[in-house]
Amino acid sequence: MGVGGNDSWSDLAAPLPQYQIPAKPYRYTFYILPTQTGPADAGALARKIKF
Repeated sequence: MGVGGNDSWSDLAAPLPQYQIPAKPYRYTFYILPTQTGPADAGALARKIKF
């Protein structure tokens, strides 16, 4: 059993309807912020950022 589907080897391999995303226009937004922190501090910085 796959995630959200029945199997991967038959005609039922498509995801179940409740796990499908409707086909329509979507819009995504993301932000890129400069930072001077090292990799160890990146998680702490990400938790502080509120949008």
